[in-house]
Amino acid sequence: IYEMAKKLFEDMKVKELKIVYRPLVSLMATGKKTGLIVDCGSASCVVIPVVEGFVLDHATTRLSFGGDSITDYLERLIQRSKGFQFISNSVSRKDIIQQIKEDSCFLEVGVEEPNHPVEHYVLPDGNILELKD
Repeated sequence: IYEMAKKLFEDMKVKELKIVYRPLVSLMATGKKTGLIVDCGSASCVVIPVVEGFVLDHATTRLSFGGDSITDYLERLIQRSKGFQFISNSVSRKDIIQQIKEDSCFLEVGVEEPNHPVEHYVLPDGNILELKD
């Protein structure tokens, strides 16, 4: 960060610079200064409490699961419940599961009786995978 700031000030003649924590900017973009940020990536999730624009570092929690963990879990669910086996351990297999996750999975909060229609996902080889609860 120091080298970047040095270049900006000296070479590009920037007069002011403010470096802000990316998740904090996301909260501020909603017009709020207090909230709970949940930032999930492919390898981990971070839960960040913010009060009046200040991150509470002592209460920030990092969870060792992320989108890749959910993709792997979805693959195990498909294999277990459908008896479906992916032929290879290739990148394309991961890409297919990732696409199924992105197209068909969601989180419902506060619903007593979820109403999920049965979905069918057409695999690249033409086989149909039925998805439900």
